[in-house]
Amino acid sequence: MIRAEDQDVVFFHNPKAAGSSINTWFLTNIPGSRHIEPQHILPPSIKYTGWSFCVVRNPWDRWVSWWCYWHDKLGRIDTSFEEYTLRYFAGEYEGMHGGQYSTCYVQNSMAKDVDYVMRFENLIEDFKLVQLKLLCFEPLGRMNSTNRKHYTEYYTSKQLIDVVGEYYKEDIEKFGYRYAV
Repeated sequence: MIRAEDQDVVFFHNPKAAGSSINTWFLTNIPGSRHIEPQHILPPSIKYTGWSFCVVRNPWDRWVSWWCYWHDKLGRIDTSFEEYTLRYFAGEYEGMHGGQYSTCYVQNSMAKDVDYVMRFENLIEDFKLVQLKLLCFEPLGRMNSTNRKHYTEYYTSKQLIDVVGEYYKEDIEKFGYRYAV
């Protein structure tokens, strides 16, 4: 989470949904911005006034992003996407097995308590409202991105699609996400 004190704007960081890019943008461009720990706190956990926002992302894409970050970029997951996904959602891993926090909470847990919900899939356009709110029009950079295939290429079976879809059912229904074929 990051807060621009002078403007009373709070960004709630949903893991694997452009949070590092937005945090960097705030710290670089908005004087008085500061991190508030823990980084991935949910809105009802703190008292704040002012304007708040977060970013949501297609759950199937977000799950691939999570696995690629910990598998490809950091090397902390040593199993295939299919094996990791099936074992994780079967409850075989304690915590995230490679992660320091859980990306698995449904995004609606955060989005239902903020003033503005941006979509990762429309990030640059949606971010323009944040820029207008803060009167800063510096472009948003990209942090922690991985060079990978389209998310649909990781889902090798209907079972994988279904297990992720079932877990994130609330997000899928709330935000109208669909698995792209």
